[in-house]
Formats: sequence, C-alpha cells, structure tokens
Amino acid sequence: MNLKYNNPVLWMFLEHWPLLILTPAVLLLIAVLAFITRRWDQRDEIVARERARRADNRVEPREANRGEHPVNA
Repeated sequence: MNLKYNNPVLWMFLEHWPLLILTPAVLLLIAVLAFITRRWDQRDEIVARERARRADNRVEPREANRGEHPVNA
C-alpha cells in the first residue's frame, strides 16, 4: 500500500481503476450483444416457421385450374 493515500479504498480505486471500470463495462457489452443475437435468432426462427406454414397452406396451380373453390373442394 502506498502511504501517500490515507484511505485504502481510494488507493485501490485509483491504482486499479481500469480493472474496476473497464472489465465490468466489457462484460456488460458482451452480455448485451449475446442478448441481441439471441433475440435475432428467435425472430429469424419465427419468420422461417411462418414462411413454411404459408407455403403449406398455399393453393397449388393445378388445383386452382380445376375450377373448384378451395373451400368447397
């Protein structure tokens, strides 16, 4: 400990400020980016399922040419 500072907490903060400030900031940034990536992946998965569902419910051109109404077929 340096005798220049009377308060050991102040000394620790002044000597180790990069560790005490930058490390939590970097960890918070990583957590935020992971959260955003997870949300985008979930959104992409929902869009893919919706497109697959729409493709399954689509009327085929051959069925439309038979002159039948899709509800009454």
